Amino acid sequence: MKRFTKHFIYWILPVLVVLPCILIFFFNVNGLGKYIAPTFNREFGIVENLQLALLVGIFLFSIQGIRRKKHAVEKYAWSILAFAAALCFFEEIDYGLHYVEYFQGKTKEQVDYQIVVQHQVRNFHNIGHANSYIKFLVYASTIILFVILPLLPQKIMNRYRWIQYFAPSRYMTATAIVMFLINQIAQYLNTVFYTQNLALAGNTSEFEEIMIYYIFLLYTREMVAKQLTVPVQKWNIAYLCGLHSKARE
Repeated sequence: MKRFTKHFIYWILPVLVVLPCILIFFFNVNGLGKYIAPTFNREFGIVENLQLALLVGIFLFSIQGIRRKKHAVEKYAWSILAFAAALCFFEEIDYGLHYVEYFQGKTKEQVDYQIVVQHQVRNFHNIGHANSYIKFLVYASTIILFVILPLLPQKIMNRYRWIQYFAPSRYMTATAIVMFLINQIAQYLNTVFYTQNLALAGNTSEFEEIMIYYIFLLYTREMVAKQLTVPVQKWNIAYLCGLHSKARE
């Protein structure tokens, strides 16, 4: 039962949530596509709000990390993560701008004119090539943290305890695979239904973002529960290189 619970949390649940959202949006099942991403403003749809809920979860786990961890370095690290989660949250909602526009009664055409013609700055991650750099860092972090580290041999884990500390559960690899597959499905359906995809304007990465936030939510959840086997102040070069193991041998 415990193993099934792990499988459910790490990959079954996101499949049960995100995949139906993709299918409902592209096939507009029973006219429900508008709830996944409304044409007038996708920010009010299920996809965007799922992202916000996950960011709130990461923020809350970060606050828990600040309160639970005892060493200053750990507290600083969790504080930075809490700030990053809050920043991502406000970036996602354009710092509240789309709420203001909604209550002002602005149409999608008016908003598009402000963005495309007037070059209105709504957030920082869409300025210049910032989004491309962010995606590269996210993809690189995902591969290293959630694919490479969990699959390292136990011998390496035992020798380099700091790797063991940062390495997530091997179940996380399944989450990363699901993230990749969901992105591929969304991209394929987008090529088929592109002309009908008005709400997301071909931006299928919104579904992928749900998975990115979810996998980092799981990671922060795991890291909060972990305890350092060696205090941070003893993390010297010998420790990081595994020389402490040789000395004991």
